[in-house]
Amino acid sequence: MERGYFKLWRKWFDDDSPIWANDSLIRIAVWCGKKASHKKRIIPFKTGKGSVEVELQPGQLIFGRHKAAGQLFMNPNTVWKRINKLKTLGFLTIESNNQYSIISICNYKEMQEPIKHTSNSGSTKQRHSKDTANNTKDTLDNDDKENNTITPREIFNLWNKYAVNGIQPLKALTSVRIDKIKTRLKENDNIDYWIEVFSKLSKIPYFLGQNKYDWWVDFNYVMKNDNNHIRIFEQSVNKPTQPDHINDQLDQLEEDERKYGDE
Repeated sequence: MERGYFKLWRKWFDDDSPIWANDSLIRIAVWCGKKASHKKRIIPFKTGKGSVEVELQPGQLIFGRHKAAGQLFMNPNTVWKRINKLKTLGFLTIESNNQYSIISICNYKEMQEPIKHTSNSGSTKQRHSKDTANNTKDTLDNDDKENNTITPREIFNLWNKYAVNGIQPLKALTSVRIDKIKTRLKENDNIDYWIEVFSKLSKIPYFLGQNKYDWWVDFNYVMKNDNNHIRIFEQSVNKPTQPDHINDQLDQLEEDERKYGDE
């Protein structure tokens, strides 16, 4: 394969993306992009009875779980489960026969097309939109400061301060996140409380992927409802117990793994 670069869609790696929330999914997604053919070609493939010629289209690659596992330094069954999870999430499709499987990355052609530059007027509109968004953010923060309450920006910065040991920091304080934070602050606006909640996450193993789901805690989970942050606060760092609500919210992932596990 010729050396160079390839592109990935940002939306697959947004903070609220299931792919971004799982390190092994990210690794396999990028690996697929690296291995995919960038143009139509025919390659020889060895089988138990000799070799065959396989035609690959742009965005396709020949996949074998054991070879992939060796390159990814992962268990073969785990690789297969994650591939099928990426299929469920719409990142790829996979077609198999009794000799090999072909993975096709969805929307690969559109991803690799050259970027179309906009006119100056378009850039002006984008700058105006960005300035408007920044002004809105400043207004929201200033209103909170006048009321002597914690601002969404302070919670944003606090999360990033304690986002260690693999926990993903936030890149942007969006309007959706501002609304979520304000809702949670109505339940508890004590800064020491939130320091306690955020600092515990990096000290309790099952929040850091050490569970049978390979699940990692993220900001959206903590802010999701009026129960999650309270249950985290009540957890003991020295003798943590697996909360039932985490099991309940991960039932769908467990079902996917049972469905696609050892095909």
